[in-house]
Amino acid sequence: MPIICPTITANSEQYESYILDYTKFAKRLHIDLSDGKFTLNETIGIDEVYWPWNIPVDLHLMYEKPGDFIEQLIALAPSIVIIHPESEVDIIDFSQKMKKNNIKTGVALMPDKNAESLMEFKDYFDYILIFSGKLGFYGGVADLKLVSKISDVKKLFPGKEIAWDGGINEVNVESLVKNGVDVLNVGGFIAGAEDKQKAFNKLTETIS
Repeated sequence: MPIICPTITANSEQYESYILDYTKFAKRLHIDLSDGKFTLNETIGIDEVYWPWNIPVDLHLMYEKPGDFIEQLIALAPSIVIIHPESEVDIIDFSQKMKKNNIKTGVALMPDKNAESLMEFKDYFDYILIFSGKLGFYGGVADLKLVSKISDVKKLFPGKEIAWDGGINEVNVESLVKNGVDVLNVGGFIAGAEDKQKAFNKLTETIS
C-alpha cells in the first residue's frame, strides 16, 4: 500500500522540532541533507542528523560528493540513501558499499531527465525518486506533466519502489497514487500546517 512519508528539510535549529512532531504519527520519514554546494540551500549536516531507531528513514543526500560520506552513512544506518547521478559519485561503487551494510540505494530522477537515463545503473538501485520541486527547499509545485515518468519507470524498472517528491497536497495525492507512486514524500503541506498530524491524516485517508 502507498505510504505518506513526511519530509524534513531543516537547519540544525529547526530539526529537533520536526523530529518531535513527526515521530508521533509517521511510520517512515524522508530526511533531506543538503551541503549548500550541490543545492543553494544548506540543511542540517550529516554529523548532526539523528532519528529514533524504530523509524525507517530515507536519507536524501543532496551533496556534491556523496562518496566522501560513506562511513558516516553506514554509521547512521538509514533504510535507504538517495543520491543524484548528477553529483560526483560512482553509483555502482556507492551502491555496493551500501548493500554490504544492509542499506538500500535510491536514485533521484530530476525534471529534465528521462527514465532511460538511469538504465546503466538499473542493477544498483532499489528506489527511484521522481523529483518535482526545488532541491533543498519546501514549497515545491507538483508538475503533473511528469506523471508520465511513473509508467516509464514501471516498464523499465519493474519491482523498484517509486517515490514522488514535490508539491504533494490533498488535491493531487490521489492521482499520484492511481498512477503508481508507492512513496509520497510530503514536505510543505504537512510542515506548513497548523496541525501537522491532521494534515498527515487527511492525506492518509485520501489514499486509503
